[in-house]
Parts: sequence; C-alpha cells; structure tokens
Amino acid sequence: MMRAQRLCSLTSEVLHSLSHVYHHVSDLMVDMSQTPPRNLRAPPPMPTTTTTVIQQTIPVQVHEALRLSLTCL
Repeated sequence: MMRAQRLCSLTSEVLHSLSHVYHHVSDLMVDMSQTPPRNLRAPPPMPTTTTTVIQQTIPVQVHEALRLSLTCL
C-alpha cells in the first residue's frame, strides 16, 4: 500500500513539474518574418516584489449573556 502511495505521489510531482515546464515553453516567441536562423525570444521577466506578512494571534475573550424571553400570545 505504501509503495503504491509513493508511486502516486511521485507521479503527481513529476506531472506538476512538467506542467510548469510546458507553461514556460509556451511563453517562448519566434518571429517567423525573420530569415533563418530565427531567434527564440522569451518575454521580459516580471518584476518581483517581496512582501512579508506577519501574522500574530491575539487571544480575545468574549463574555456574552444570553437572555431568552418567551412570549405567549
């Protein structure tokens, strides 16, 4: 059972990596109006910004009174 799970997990990882490769290859461009040999171009890289998210849990206590009133008509 563990061998089958390992095989399934590895297959999933390989296919995921291949999907990234195919995506990057699909971004490549060739100008067919050029005479051979044609140049293969890639789009300019997207500017990367680094953001840091700091998350802290603040404990909060809530005391709420529940009052029920029954009204008979």
